[in-house]
Amino acid sequence: MQGLRQYKGRTRQSPTVYLRAMRHAPLRASRHLGRAGLLGAALLGGCSPSAEPTLPDPAVTRVGTPEGRFAGSESCEPCHEPIYRAWLGSSHRLTLRPVDAAHAAKLAGRELPDERFALGSDTAARGPGPHGEDLEGQAAYIVGLREREDVWVRLDTGRLQVFPFSFDLSLGQLFEPLKRASGGYRPPPESEDFWSRIGRSADLACYGCHATGAMLARSPADPWSPISLWREPGVGCEACHGPAGRHVDAANRGASAPIPWPGEKGVASADVCGGCHSLREPLASPFRPEPAHEYGRAVWRWANVLLRSQRDFEFRAPLFADLRPNHTGLEAAALVQSGCALRGDLGCTTCHDPHGGTLREASSRVCLSCHDAPSYETEVHSRHGREGDTPDCLDCHMPPILAGFAGHPGRDHAISTPAAGPDEVPRACVVCHEGEPRLAEVWPRWPQRSWETRRRRKISEAVEAALAGREGATVALVALATDARQGWFVQLATLRLLRDLAPAGWDADRARPVLELLGSPNGEIAREAARVAARIGTSEARDALAALALHDDPYVALAAAEALGSTGDPRYLPALERLRVRPELAADYLVHFVYGRAALRSGMPELAREALATAVELYPLRLDVVHALAVAHARLGARGEAQALLQRILEWNPRFTAARQALRELEASRSPEEPG
Repeated sequence: MQGLRQYKGRTRQSPTVYLRAMRHAPLRASRHLGRAGLLGAALLGGCSPSAEPTLPDPAVTRVGTPEGRFAGSESCEPCHEPIYRAWLGSSHRLTLRPVDAAHAAKLAGRELPDERFALGSDTAARGPGPHGEDLEGQAAYIVGLREREDVWVRLDTGRLQVFPFSFDLSLGQLFEPLKRASGGYRPPPESEDFWSRIGRSADLACYGCHATGAMLARSPADPWSPISLWREPGVGCEACHGPAGRHVDAANRGASAPIPWPGEKGVASADVCGGCHSLREPLASPFRPEPAHEYGRAVWRWANVLLRSQRDFEFRAPLFADLRPNHTGLEAAALVQSGCALRGDLGCTTCHDPHGGTLREASSRVCLSCHDAPSYETEVHSRHGREGDTPDCLDCHMPPILAGFAGHPGRDHAISTPAAGPDEVPRACVVCHEGEPRLAEVWPRWPQRSWETRRRRKISEAVEAALAGREGATVALVALATDARQGWFVQLATLRLLRDLAPAGWDADRARPVLELLGSPNGEIAREAARVAARIGTSEARDALAALALHDDPYVALAAAEALGSTGDPRYLPALERLRVRPELAADYLVHFVYGRAALRSGMPELAREALATAVELYPLRLDVVHALAVAHARLGARGEAQALLQRILEWNPRFTAARQALRELEASRSPEEPG
């Protein structure tokens, strides 16, 4: 942390923090794809994409395995007609829609501030390529309905790219979202966020959330280009409830069959909504025969909710210092740490109607259904105005302080109390009282005795101490990580800090409570606790990891085996060999990637190349996987193969520094007789 900063020269704020401790190793230098691998069209239930460069609508009729087949929202209508009718006009359904006569892009035909780009009324799109050449395509899909509208352009290879200009629906004007997010700078051509590069690939960066039953396949025009396939565009019934094939088949027989998510409340609802309303990185390859986005299941079962790489242009600093998300679109990660959800069973659907896309309630009435009205509807509680003339609960506890998709502020869904350091003013207060000269004088005298206020202060102080490297900071982080009252997202974020910031030789006795989290029913907490256990490094920790490598959850077992390897324990390679043939993982890139890296570290490049080649086949656009395969080729003397892979990486992301350095070293070591 850089200490306190002035807020427009008047009041002080805690700076936003992305957990700078979330560093990534060289092999993790790619962007948070969390998105692609490759299985052929034969695995997509008989659906093969057209061989024509211009592809038809990617919807497929059968998505998923027989046990998890997607039936489509229309199959829900016979039994759930009122809900289906409400959904038809909802923002969920319309969040992705094809550009056609009924849905025209608001950007189409407008003069753009950069003459190199154009989006015609006839849907023809043009923009510069990374090397200055013209790239042409067609506006294919429109995304967004409330604050912001984006356009996906289909290039000749079939892949979808996000057009660099968006439309602000409330102001009625276009803007450049990445330029606004970065403080006025456009991504340069050498950036992965340049509009035609991997960072703006709609197939990868938007995977899973804007379509239901989404998968990826290879482009027939370019095997390195992905093509999106889905059961239906937009957020359909099965996006929340999960694949309904068996449920519908049973209903047609007059029988019954459960669906993955029956619609629980509280944290359970936020965990499912978090599949889209949080930053997340699917663990599996989306090129599998079933979606890697496991619709209808808690997000922590199938994804990393804290990204492995912090290099995301639009979410460069997604967390406040007390670990609340600071950006609209991450509401679920905020709500799961709220006392109202943890202790009061408040869930997303308490206030939001997911079917009609409307607010059921957005006022103090929701709060007063649990909190005693006479006690809270008073000046004594609010410290504002006269009785009967007090602010709404949402003004202080859900203030509009988040960065929005179009630059307009969004409400904080952590539902916390206004809390700040002794010489700071809470952002919630600044919303209404910005510029008032007495604000900085009044706040220090404000009573700050509530458990929630003290909790938020405690979190931010622990995070700041850890980032500053202060002595004893790890003790506070261990206390937070092992305190279930904080909610699983806070526990997870503090575990990540412990993994990255704990000093060598830290007090293993004080860290021992972390080992108990290896048995957490929350898969992501167990996975992150395994990585912290490797930092502890005691024989007790290593034995616990060896046992965890046999866990029923394949990704928990894989995280444990990988963590065991980082300690140098010889049991990790046999554990990885078992996992490579485990049915749930055998067709997944991640286990082959982890095994390949382990083989590289163990001096077995031939074995590494075989495993990494499998991983690349399953996920060719996971650039850290491609880089690892290039390293294996280089160690075996296959210079040409290594160079080709490294050059491909740099085509997609020129700032992949490890690939650029490896390519430079290969070229420098070429003998004079060897052709260039």
